[in-house]
Amino acid sequence: MTLSQTTPIAHSPLAAGLLRRGIAGSLSSHSSIRSRLQELAQRIERENLFRPAVAYRILPSSMEEPQRWRIAEAIVEGSILERMAGATQVAVAFATIGSTWGEAASVSFRHGDAVAGCLFDEVGTRILGLMARRIEALIRIEARRQGRCSGSPLEPGQPGLSLTVQPLLGELADARSAGIEVTPHGVLLPTKSFSMLIGIGTSMRRWPRAEMCRECRSSVRCQRYCLSWDP
Repeated sequence: MTLSQTTPIAHSPLAAGLLRRGIAGSLSSHSSIRSRLQELAQRIERENLFRPAVAYRILPSSMEEPQRWRIAEAIVEGSILERMAGATQVAVAFATIGSTWGEAASVSFRHGDAVAGCLFDEVGTRILGLMARRIEALIRIEARRQGRCSGSPLEPGQPGLSLTVQPLLGELADARSAGIEVTPHGVLLPTKSFSMLIGIGTSMRRWPRAEMCRECRSSVRCQRYCLSWDP
């Protein structure tokens, strides 16, 4: 079975909720920062800066070796793929908050407004975390409809899964349909974008995101680690 979907969710109640929660999660006790966040929220709405979109496909998969998987007709390799043992399908998902967000942040920095630039970056990262959990829930619901369960996500760039797999994953998920470009080196554009793999099978193991962070050499300085993506 192959399930695919591209969802531009800008202007939807979901997008409004993601933006509201992303800003609320960044609220500072300092009155000046709270004021700047309110200004940021107004600017985002006025200039239509938040344009989230998601593209994903659920594809048949099989393990050729513990670190080598066939997803549809493609071969993906990486030591971390051992965590997908038991999967008969893999969800390949890409998501973004849109290019205008990053452009607005860059303009803020160029104009000397580092506070606005940093707030754009922080709020955008929080929203990406919220979107990741939404996608996990969506895949989990779809797996249950099939009488199966889903594992936890694996993300290119984690130890054991090189960024170089991203061009291939982008083709599998049709990332371009969500406005996401994957460079030959595996960089996603817009920059506020992410990808993930989620195994689906009859007995899939789930693990907390913090477990993956502990295995990563960059966990101490990684912004996503500090922002606690786990619910």
